[in-house]
Amino acid sequence: AEILIRKQRNGPIGTVKLTFLGQYTKFENFMPEVEFYSG
Repeated sequence: AEILIRKQRNGPIGTVKLTFLGQYTKFENFMPEVEFYSG
């Protein structure tokens, strides 16, 4: 999910990426899954 910050008094605008947790009906910061290479 993304929240678009388009208007903010004296502050920056931008996009915030979030993850929706349906079982709790809430959003949290998006953390991309990292693949580990063990070689």
